[in-house]
Amino acid sequence: MQYVNAECEKRYFSFKETKQKVEELKDYTDKIMFLTKEKFDYEQASIDFINPKLPDYSNQCQKEIDQIQHLNRLTNEFSVEQMNKNKNGMPFNKLKINCNINQLVDIFYQLHRELFTDGKPIIDGNINDFVAVIVNSFVDKDGRELSPETVKTMLTPSKTDKRPKPHKRIDIDKML
Repeated sequence: MQYVNAECEKRYFSFKETKQKVEELKDYTDKIMFLTKEKFDYEQASIDFINPKLPDYSNQCQKEIDQIQHLNRLTNEFSVEQMNKNKNGMPFNKLKINCNINQLVDIFYQLHRELFTDGKPIIDGNINDFVAVIVNSFVDKDGRELSPETVKTMLTPSKTDKRPKPHKRIDIDKML
């Protein structure tokens, strides 16, 4: 009787027992569903006895629901943050390019399409990988994100008009 919050004709409500049952449950959804059902059962029951020494059963259920949800949100946020840190190996900030975007993209184009070592491109990969590397690694001179569509267009072999004019082109071949 010491840990019974309330009693009705059909059952008693003990938050201590309820919390033990919640701790046995593994799944987040099962915990929330169980606590919600308990709270509604209590609120709909015709209570005969309320223990004045213990907090309200419904309030305790709600506080437990709030705590589980809050901890789940934090866990998810931290998991995403950790995943992002670990996915890249090392955390880094995007590099700012102070030239035209098409000049930078053209450097990658040259290393992939025009310059070869033993018959293979100096940097080998598909266009989507190049777009991802460029977009995820650089921002323009104003700090704005680069458009994946624009970068992809510049890397397309038939779009020579989107790459820099010969006098503005950075010739990588001379540097190798």
